[in-house]
Amino acid sequence: MANTTIELGGKARELRFTFKSLKALEGHYGKSIQKVFEEEINRGGLNEVSVLIWACLRKEKFTLNKVDDMIEDAIENEELTLQDLSEKMKSAIEESKVLKGVNVDAEGTDEEAKN
Repeated sequence: MANTTIELGGKARELRFTFKSLKALEGHYGKSIQKVFEEEINRGGLNEVSVLIWACLRKEKFTLNKVDDMIEDAIENEELTLQDLSEKMKSAIEESKVLKGVNVDAEGTDEEAKN
């Protein structure tokens, strides 16, 4: 499978769930990764999509506010839609080697974009 990329901040960036990004999600929500996906991510809200992208971009050391700014700019410049964001996140979850064996369901990540 090809790596999922997203255009943010004028650059193609790889969305990838790694061990460190999952640890960042656990730290952000204060619960296990299983609970994060069950109780937070599957709600599919804008905050959850933003946090997922932030976690995937951990190697670039962006703050959550910086990720929000890049997402907002991309949407304002019509480079991305909410549907695009949801599809990219779902793809990154499906491609993740570290999430294999963890019971996560990415269905909720695109509910908000459909509305």
